[in-house]
Amino acid sequence: MRIETNTFTVYEFKELSEKAKNAAIEDFRYINVEFEWWDFLYNDAKELLNIDIEAFDLGRSNYVNFKFKSKFKSNNIDLDFYKGVNTLFTGYETDDILNNIQKYINDFDKLDNLDEFTVDEIEDKLEPLYDSILKDLESLFLRYLKDQCEYLTNDEQIIEYFEMMGTEFLESGKEY
Repeated sequence: MRIETNTFTVYEFKELSEKAKNAAIEDFRYINVEFEWWDFLYNDAKELLNIDIEAFDLGRSNYVNFKFKSKFKSNNIDLDFYKGVNTLFTGYETDDILNNIQKYINDFDKLDNLDEFTVDEIEDKLEPLYDSILKDLESLFLRYLKDQCEYLTNDEQIIEYFEMMGTEFLESGKEY
């Protein structure tokens, strides 16, 4: 039997060489996205837009699957939906989708007030506009998710994680 004692010099991130800092950042690049970081968007979409996001992929497939809670299109696209899109995507280019939502609401009301069409007939007439709104919404969700992922994996966020967690390193940049 033998006993070995090793002595290590332990560093805070700010004490590391540039090379070691870069190594530490790369080792921890995805630390902030190794959990369900998207939950906040799922919850906001449910609360503000009455939408359940079921899945997404920011990689090759590049999609967001979502569904409205109501099967009636006219119940999904309304003033609350307009306000929800405007609130959720503050800071994003939303003019096109907001204009289309407003047009859908106005056109639906005009056709409904004529008392010549059933709700199903009105929804059928407005289907292309509805589909355009869904396509725009998917694009907004994807941009939002990509932006959040990039933010959470940028160098500044990784360094903030080190400071918040009191992470210690060996001279090479590996975690102690």
